[in-house]
Amino acid sequence: MNSPCFRWVRSRRVGPASVGSERHAACARGPGTFGLSGGLITSKGKAVRVGSVITDLSLKPSAKKYAHPLANCLYFYDKTCKACADRCPAGVIIEKGQDKAECFDYCFSTIHPLKQPEYGVKVTGCGLCQAQVPWSSGWIPGFSPWESLHHHLSMFSIFISTSSNLLIPLARV
Repeated sequence: MNSPCFRWVRSRRVGPASVGSERHAACARGPGTFGLSGGLITSKGKAVRVGSVITDLSLKPSAKKYAHPLANCLYFYDKTCKACADRCPAGVIIEKGQDKAECFDYCFSTIHPLKQPEYGVKVTGCGLCQAQVPWSSGWIPGFSPWESLHHHLSMFSIFISTSSNLLIPLARV
């Protein structure tokens, strides 16, 4: 939210949304596709940040890598994964995707009051749906995302959720 051009809007179709989404630009012409939670899944991982540089240079656009905007999501691919939904403390990621309005409300009504004093920032979010899920650290070069999944599953941690929605490491699988 460094740009003065950034602002939130409320869409009738998707709830809270931003103007000039970097994720959507990356999905449309670049390195990734969306997952069930709405996060961008790239070959470098899921918990990534993207940005833009505005220029008047004449540049050739990158080739589009994926035929479908949900191509990298295991749930939309073959219904084998809902790890992001399982990690959501608000329970707002369902088969149709993430309820952005409920997620937004949970972050500001529950997480913000708990974490804002600790972190000292104006806005706090959750991000649990972006971490410790398939592709959170990318996939193995030379292998497809599906072949790489077996490697990532061997690196997952199992967590238990406490009554205050804090995740506590329980075991490695």
